[in-house]
Amino acid sequence: MNFNQLKVFCLVAEVKSFSKAAKLAHLTQPAISSQIQSLESTLGATLFTRTSTGVYLTDAGQVAHHYIKKMLLIQEELNDQLRLHDQYLP
Repeated sequence: MNFNQLKVFCLVAEVKSFSKAAKLAHLTQPAISSQIQSLESTLGATLFTRTSTGVYLTDAGQVAHHYIKKMLLIQEELNDQLRLHDQYLP
């Protein structure tokens, strides 16, 4: 699991579409699918219900989304603090 996968997960959850997320992230749809599958494998849970009209968070996906948003916020706060202390490598 890496932060790119977590960001992709949140983007897909927000736009409810792998193809829309791919366009927004400037990635291919198979790359988005691969990142989500890898994250699902790591977490041992199906995060999305896939339908012909889009994707929707499963119950496990809703729990994951709650915590992943917190993780990404903490990462952002950490980066901000490191920048303040001149210890950040861009």
